[in-house]
Amino acid sequence: REASASIRKVVAIQSFVTAHAGEYERPSTLILMDEQARLLREACVNEQPSVCWRTSGLTPSIRLTSDLADPSFPSYRLCLLWNAVGLTRAQADVLRSRVAAGMTLVAVGRTGICSRDFASEDEALEALGPGVRRIADATSVTDAKLNELARQAGARVHSEPGNVTYIGNGVACVHRIAGPVRVDFGREVTPVDPQTGKTSAPVRQWCPDIPVNGLAVMTYLP
Repeated sequence: REASASIRKVVAIQSFVTAHAGEYERPSTLILMDEQARLLREACVNEQPSVCWRTSGLTPSIRLTSDLADPSFPSYRLCLLWNAVGLTRAQADVLRSRVAAGMTLVAVGRTGICSRDFASEDEALEALGPGVRRIADATSVTDAKLNELARQAGARVHSEPGNVTYIGNGVACVHRIAGPVRVDFGREVTPVDPQTGKTSAPVRQWCPDIPVNGLAVMTYLP
């Protein structure tokens, strides 16, 4: 019975998210990964950001460098260019223009070392422009470091690092593995029960009282 209730709730949340797709604020932090990294540089395999962002207190957009060719590619406050070993000159030009428009760009790990467009990593970094910041050791970008970089860039941060936190598309979900949970939405949001449609009083901060290893989920209207 308990399992059935959980399944019904998950289905209701999924239906809620689908019904309101595209109505919520986009992430303001981007982790831009190179799809060629795993093929061209074995050391990159264990340097991916899929773990550190989960406990960073922010929910980034994660995209591929090939997406830069899309004219509708959205704007971000912070972009972490993560092990872009195959970076092309065209991609560098797009990123450079975004930096000129106010985006903070951090090149993490190795950049352009397997590219046909650049003779060296220094040349690839130079193509990104003078405003790019470099963090050569990708493993040094911890959840706390990612949180710090986002705050410095003025990107949206929902909580302090430590707990597994996902905020986006009308869903707030926290798995407590560290200290007490406090999520700041940055504005007032209206909680809603995805199964009944019943709403609660608007809140800006969400502080569910859950034990260590506990899980809390909330859905909210756009």
